[in-house]
Amino acid sequence: MKTEFLNGLWSFQPDPDRTGKSQGVLQPDHPFPEQIEVPGSWRLNPRYRDYHGAAWYKRTFRIEPEDLDLKRCIQIVFGGVFRYADVYVNENLIGRHGGYQSSFRFDITDQIVAGNNTIAVMADDVQDRSFDIMGGAACMEVPQVLLAGIYEPVRLEISEPVFITDIYAPLDMRQGQVHLELTTANRTGRPAEADIAVEFIDAGDRSLAASRSDKLLIAGESAISNLTFPASDFILWTPEQPHLYEIRITLTANGRTDIFTQRTGFKQLEARGTSFFLNGEPYFLCGYGDDFVFPATSLPSATDPHFYKRPIERAKQYGFNAARHHSHFPYEAYLDAADELGLLVQPELAMANLDPGAFNAVNEKLFLSEWQALILEKRHHPCIMAWCGGNEEEWGYPFDDKIYAAAKALDPYRLATITDGTFTAREVDSVHDYASLCYAESTDTLPLGPFADLYRRDRSGKPQLVHEMGNFTTLPQIQDLPAYRDAVIYPQKLQDFADFIQAGNLETLYRRCFANALTLSRICHKVNIEQARLAPDVSGYHIWTFTDYYDTTQGIVNPFYEDKAFTPESFRVLNAQSVLLWDSDRYVFSAGEPAALAIKVSYYPAPAGRETREATLTLALSDGQEKTVKINLDGTGILPLYTWEVCFPSRPRAEKLQLQASLQCGDQLIRNEWNLWVYPELAVPEQKIFFINYLSRYLIDGFCFMYRHFTIPMPMDERHLIITGFIYNGMLEAVNNGATLLLLALENTFRATLSHNAFRSSWWMQQSYFYLNRSSNLQTSNVLEDHPALAGIPHESCWDLNFYNLVDDRHAVRIDELGLDAEPIIFGIDAQLRRHAYLFEMACGKGRILVSTLNFEPDNLRHPEVAYTFRSLVNYCQSADFRPGCQVSLQSFRDALQ
Repeated sequence: MKTEFLNGLWSFQPDPDRTGKSQGVLQPDHPFPEQIEVPGSWRLNPRYRDYHGAAWYKRTFRIEPEDLDLKRCIQIVFGGVFRYADVYVNENLIGRHGGYQSSFRFDITDQIVAGNNTIAVMADDVQDRSFDIMGGAACMEVPQVLLAGIYEPVRLEISEPVFITDIYAPLDMRQGQVHLELTTANRTGRPAEADIAVEFIDAGDRSLAASRSDKLLIAGESAISNLTFPASDFILWTPEQPHLYEIRITLTANGRTDIFTQRTGFKQLEARGTSFFLNGEPYFLCGYGDDFVFPATSLPSATDPHFYKRPIERAKQYGFNAARHHSHFPYEAYLDAADELGLLVQPELAMANLDPGAFNAVNEKLFLSEWQALILEKRHHPCIMAWCGGNEEEWGYPFDDKIYAAAKALDPYRLATITDGTFTAREVDSVHDYASLCYAESTDTLPLGPFADLYRRDRSGKPQLVHEMGNFTTLPQIQDLPAYRDAVIYPQKLQDFADFIQAGNLETLYRRCFANALTLSRICHKVNIEQARLAPDVSGYHIWTFTDYYDTTQGIVNPFYEDKAFTPESFRVLNAQSVLLWDSDRYVFSAGEPAALAIKVSYYPAPAGRETREATLTLALSDGQEKTVKINLDGTGILPLYTWEVCFPSRPRAEKLQLQASLQCGDQLIRNEWNLWVYPELAVPEQKIFFINYLSRYLIDGFCFMYRHFTIPMPMDERHLIITGFIYNGMLEAVNNGATLLLLALENTFRATLSHNAFRSSWWMQQSYFYLNRSSNLQTSNVLEDHPALAGIPHESCWDLNFYNLVDDRHAVRIDELGLDAEPIIFGIDAQLRRHAYLFEMACGKGRILVSTLNFEPDNLRHPEVAYTFRSLVNYCQSADFRPGCQVSLQSFRDALQ
């Protein structure tokens, strides 16, 4: 078979009224207004950026007389057209194609002549929902991706009358064989005997790995033949060692020879129990989400695998071995690159969050035809880990069984699942080879406290992947703007944000908050990944996402693959086949408290590394305590290593410590470290303190308190401290006359309150670009001021896990909207640099006010850091250090109340 590509310049003409055919566009001498590059998209041309409708493509190609004289079979193949195509050769309609994801071909042998021929294509990018309800949430469908027209290569395939049409060569680990399935075509009109020679050529050094000769009888128009080869003849493909072969088949029939070549690799990813096995060995999937975001070009290259080298190599530098392509099938050139560089890929049909009631027999037909076509054309890629039918179709499809059965019939040695992202393990049934579960990744939780068992709740009996894990946003990166200067898509919203910062002289606040946002991202990813690795049924995840989008910031790297919160080295501590773990969701301890620090390892070494079982575990606390033990590593998965019994001595003030761990196993060194905090008891000087209303519940040893229902003015002066959650006029008058108020503000105390903030940063759909006024977690960063109120409380400008129990799921005051000249001490930041305060102070008349929304609820005071912080604030309110720099009037404070 010989291949001739028809890429390059084609004549181009929009046809908004769809009248081109009647106006003669098919005639050879019809003038076209311009030319356009194929493959590509007409929407990359600024003049057609917003054009939707039909458009004509046209060009000539040459057929040599001998190809017709020898009765060769000539087919035209389109890699992809968005969305529909009518194809004409020499003014004759040869076929129509609906469904933009799959390639398609037409036999044009009877339509062509020797010499020049004309091909014309009417492409239409307007969806016809009468038969096509497909729509992905990524790549092809988002506004920034300007897809239209002929977007993948076009080629001619010229074959002898008897020829190979397809090769399928899967690895069967259980049988220890490579099955070679050959599909042949016979266009002679009579039975044909053929000799075949099969060669497996190493794609690297070009050596011959295996070969076989055989005879075939092709009685009809097509035939399928099967051969087997020992798997031991080949080096198997893995992400760590992506070994490839070229299968070269020479077919000779009737004295004519046709040669078919295909590059492939041999691997099998299986689900056994609750684990994945790659080529018969346990394997952990360290995956990420990829929505094919390319700001410089909008569309990726359809012809050059080298285009994808930097994205894939950068992902692998960060420890990733797998990528999930949200509701789209990536280009063939991308899959070639993933084969070469070693990346497992989960492509998905372009179906996302559709109503099951929308399906009928007509659109079911298109769904199944696209599904089958995509599997057939791409199953030779070793990088493909599984076939997936869409995104978050939690109710399934009315024809689930047909989808799954088709995948298993066409590619029985590969995993398949109906959808990525089910919400409970109960939905994972016989049409899912593994479970991709939504673990509340968008509900502002971390697997701590009441959610400590987040990744251990659902047990499906199958390997579980964490669906869209993380989603931790940072602040928009205005420093990326210069890189967009020549980009096809310019992020105007990012430019507007930069202008807003400049106009408001907010550069200093932005730089500080941006750095803290990166710190928060590191903290959240570390907790998330480690808790997932501790869950017995979790065998992988897809972190959402590897790169930022145009206008959201949840990526591990920016849109140009540059570091953000992590370096590759620091991220690989968490994101690797083997990771050291501290089996605890608790990071704060009381001074003098004994603690059992349970160290485990999520252990998936390379097969060669399993020969070494003896290992040395070294543990060290930054207060000088150390421990070294010998370990015997028995098996893979989550292995308990050692429980270190320690005691945190008494100390005069709260302190941050670091636990460092290293595991040396042969040549492999695994490291990790964790921050932890130790808090002592904190005394409160005896002084008259008024606890008002429900706050009488805060009975802490050492407090001398007085409880009265405060409905009338009380005789108070500057010596009195009022601690309350409710405000009354008499109380404010007392403050105006010199009393001190520690206001534990309720959710309805102030007229501008943001409810249900989380410790973690918001997920991408809650960033300001999408939901500006949503009463939910909008956090992207936070600031802890260097302030006397926080003296003795360990902090480094940004909160860490010792603040989790204080700020998670708490309301905060939108201090910028109150009109108060108050001084925030602890505050969060949304993606528009709006502050929401958890702790702020002001002077009012002769008195002083400290407002807190931190969680000092009685049942939360069992946490040492909460009790310590509460007592510390009480002491601060009674100290000479409490000198607010901001003064407000009594009336303005009243106006700020609800």
